[in-house]
Amino acid sequence: MPHPQPTATAEPTAAAPSRRERLAAALTSHRVIVGTVLLLLVFGGRPLRNAFGYPAWGVLAGLTIVGAVAALAVLRPRFGILRVPWGLTLFLALATASIAWSAYPSASAVGVFATWGTTLAAALLVGMLNWAEMLRAFAHTLRILLVGSLLFELVVAVVIRHPILPPWMERPDGDVPLLLYWSRAALFTGERIQGLFGNATALGMVALLAVLVFAVQLADKRVDRVGGVSWLVFGFVMLALAASATVVVILVACAAVTGIVLILRRVQRRRGLAAIGVLAGLGLAVLAVIALRGPLLGLLGRSGDLTGRTDIWQSVGELAAQRPAFGHGWTSFWMPWATYLEDLVTVHGVRQYEAHGAWMDLWLQLGVVGIVVFAILILGTLARAWTAALDRPLLTATGGTRPYDALGMLPLLFLVALLVQSIAESHMLYENGWFLLCVLVLGLKRRTPGDERILPLQPVAEGRRVPWS
Repeated sequence: MPHPQPTATAEPTAAAPSRRERLAAALTSHRVIVGTVLLLLVFGGRPLRNAFGYPAWGVLAGLTIVGAVAALAVLRPRFGILRVPWGLTLFLALATASIAWSAYPSASAVGVFATWGTTLAAALLVGMLNWAEMLRAFAHTLRILLVGSLLFELVVAVVIRHPILPPWMERPDGDVPLLLYWSRAALFTGERIQGLFGNATALGMVALLAVLVFAVQLADKRVDRVGGVSWLVFGFVMLALAASATVVVILVACAAVTGIVLILRRVQRRRGLAAIGVLAGLGLAVLAVIALRGPLLGLLGRSGDLTGRTDIWQSVGELAAQRPAFGHGWTSFWMPWATYLEDLVTVHGVRQYEAHGAWMDLWLQLGVVGIVVFAILILGTLARAWTAALDRPLLTATGGTRPYDALGMLPLLFLVALLVQSIAESHMLYENGWFLLCVLVLGLKRRTPGDERILPLQPVAEGRRVPWS
């Protein structure tokens, strides 16, 4: 009797990935490129405004924010309310609430939208990339901006041979204030250059960040030695061409902090006493700088009034004193139509859109309450950055520790750069300054730079080191 043949059973077919899953996979597989594009849009704000004007830049900034929100919705990174520092949450809530008592409600509404949008863009970068991948994305971005700035200045100096205004700006009658020029054709004159940013201090700050990034890549052997040294030298050359006194001070501060961290990393026992001794010495150095600020500013080619900043701070302080507790309302940088701010500060005939001091701007916009909330945010981030720089990175598989690396120091150096810059500039409160601060706030809360426990994305396998990686 023949045996019955087994009947074939249909195997269950895997469900086809949804459109969101396909988009998430595409973003994940190209996340360093996506991160680089995002950084170029954020850090290229000044060049884009100079090239196309404020309306076009505003549209592009809005599209960038919408794109960042859409990408967050697709990727759905694991951000819980407990992983967002409450200092950041409180500051954003205060800035948003200030629309209710703002002296310029429409400007505050735009400022709040820009601040929230920039914060979400930073969340997207942190949600997509681990610290090693962020390092690569920053390196790509800063190289593009610096090389583009040098080529731009070369074309102006060799081909055009005279200072140029942004193409959308009408030439004013009479003498053109130097602050209006996009480029002063100064590459071969010995004067400082401004690059694509139209501002020597902004170019110098980008060059400084590049020096920090390139130095970390070189120290951790993430790039070819010859290529790494070449890019590091190029960063220093651009920093010298920008010749910004503010950036020189920031560079000295970063060098001092690097020395302190390296000393404390070597001192395993009695690290607390060593830290107290080092910080005491640093405090004495700061007091000495304050006492000798006149001669030191002279060496940097700056006047004792910090290039007119004391007059600016006096004007801003007089207005801030009218609403000392909660301020006049958040606006990040000053919107052109903001009442009370229209003619508050003019330098050499050019209207200014910031107080040239982040803490003065905080007092003006959010009052003493805003300063306290922001200080809480900064102190919490500084504590996490300090811990990340001094603690050994963890290993997932063994639960043990790995040797120190330079990447663990980068968030602390970035934060020191922002804090020193905040004394003379307000960039930490808007655009790429606020973006970088939010990357540090969210990134340090989520994971330590050297920690390999990356969620939800795992780092890609590292291949051969190349000069541009």
